[in-house]
Amino acid sequence: MRTQADLTSWSVAAQACVEKTTPVVGAGLLDLLAAGWPADLDAALNGTMFVSAASVVTIRLCNHSPASVIVPARTFGIVILKSF
Repeated sequence: MRTQADLTSWSVAAQACVEKTTPVVGAGLLDLLAAGWPADLDAALNGTMFVSAASVVTIRLCNHSPASVIVPARTFGIVILKSF
């Protein structure tokens, strides 16, 4: 199952992480997820995506730099790999 999340602008403080959630109908807690990161995501950030509840995906971005980073509105790709 392939989808995307169009997220608004957000700020990630220095040495901190921020999470946003997005609905993904049909995603289950035991499903694996392949993340599609924006090509121009700031190099100071690393991220993870996971199914955090039934039909909900959490996108977590962590900033490892000494300064805050503004993430402009971007589209994140999400591929759910169903477990059977």
